[in-house]
Amino acid sequence: MARRYLIPKGVDKSANIAANLLWGTAEYALGIDSRGKPERVLKQHAAFRKRIAELPESVRQDEGIQALESFYADYGLAALVDDPAWPEIVESNPNITFRLFDASGLLICQRSSVVSVSQSVVEGEGKTVTCLITGMPTQANRLETKIKGVWDAQPAEAKIPSGPSLCLV
Repeated sequence: MARRYLIPKGVDKSANIAANLLWGTAEYALGIDSRGKPERVLKQHAAFRKRIAELPESVRQDEGIQALESFYADYGLAALVDDPAWPEIVESNPNITFRLFDASGLLICQRSSVVSVSQSVVEGEGKTVTCLITGMPTQANRLETKIKGVWDAQPAEAKIPSGPSLCLV
């Protein structure tokens, strides 16, 4: 059954292969080819697994991460094909994440060790850059997610910088 959850911010993909941390489409998270592109799906799933493998050792020791790695190593898709929702998953390629069934009821991406890492890794934030307005060195601000309807921007969407200065990474 589909549910809504608060998860880490997604990465910008456009047409590129880039995996989110511990969530993504069935192609990324499970390696399911739902659109007849098996080579691309292999790369997507490899990127998803690599993102997990690149977590610090202390996070990889988390019980949830270890359970997910065990799922991939021991069971994988064979454990899922008998689920009544499987045909819908293959057909619709939904976003998927994982949960360790324990007393907390949290998704793996919501566990404290994972949250501490995902919050500290905001692309470009904290770097010293040259401000596009003043030309002076300053600390970079993060870009917000893309929004639609920005005047004089790409028709689809644009990013707006946040914070007191307009210094982009």
